[in-house]
Amino acid sequence: MDEDENADPLDALGLNKLFSEFKEKYVQSGFEADGISTEFGKCVRQVLWRLATEGCNTVNKSITVR
Repeated sequence: MDEDENADPLDALGLNKLFSEFKEKYVQSGFEADGISTEFGKCVRQVLWRLATEGCNTVNKSITVR
């Protein structure tokens, strides 16, 4: 049980792999390799993290379209 408490919820749901694939495609699209570490990349990772830890309803309520 201790292992589960320390487990990354993104790994458990396969979202780290999804984020890695996103980074790869983002870089291949002509953006700089370190561009994913900008605010946009941080935002994507934060949304994935919140999906994994809090569920879709919480994330949907907190996302605003600009």
